[in-house]
Amino acid sequence: MDTITMPNKQVFGFDEDLNALVKWLKKENDPHRRIMCIAGSCGAGKTTLVKKIYNSPDIQEHFHDRFWVISGEFNLWKNISSKVTRSSLEKLEQMADEDMCPKISSALEGKSYLIVLDINLTNTWATSIKLHIEKAFPDHKNGSRIAITSNHIECASQLGEGVEVRELGLLSWEERWNLFLNNFDYNAEAAKASNESSSKVLNALEVTVRKHWILPSEIVNLVAL
Repeated sequence: MDTITMPNKQVFGFDEDLNALVKWLKKENDPHRRIMCIAGSCGAGKTTLVKKIYNSPDIQEHFHDRFWVISGEFNLWKNISSKVTRSSLEKLEQMADEDMCPKISSALEGKSYLIVLDINLTNTWATSIKLHIEKAFPDHKNGSRIAITSNHIECASQLGEGVEVRELGLLSWEERWNLFLNNFDYNAEAAKASNESSSKVLNALEVTVRKHWILPSEIVNLVAL
């Protein structure tokens, strides 16, 4: 099964991206450890999309271990090591990045793993990841995957050859409006027909959502107002 149905209200208009990511994660004819950079502007829905896939039962069953890492640039490898080796950050405080890599590798030995680095990849991070990735994340040829989020698509090239890139584009005006209605639990046609006041408010909202290149996160926040 290479598709996942995502009922979550905030995942709307990303069916193609969602199915492409699932297919990549479960690609049975490619057992090598692979890396993908999911790129898009801030608020484009990268974290929401990846998190829904990450938490889906199908993906949970597919990998022996999964780790979701959120980190600032300075503590990236400490946070990765803390998650993977289940060590406290205090114990890792005095360790250099290169000294943590063997410990990470040892903890992942023989396991099929999915690691998500929700870090907004920068060129500096890319250099650090490229420097340590082979030592930290072994290729056991069992389908392990590493997914990295970034606001900057050009940073993916700094990770080296063989890194796949998935760029999230902007939603169409129809998708933006449907995302709004989906989060609002609102029957637009019924509301417009109910009374003149509701119709005017909804028409104004529709113009705003359809006319401007509003990001998914902005639409969700608009609904919350």
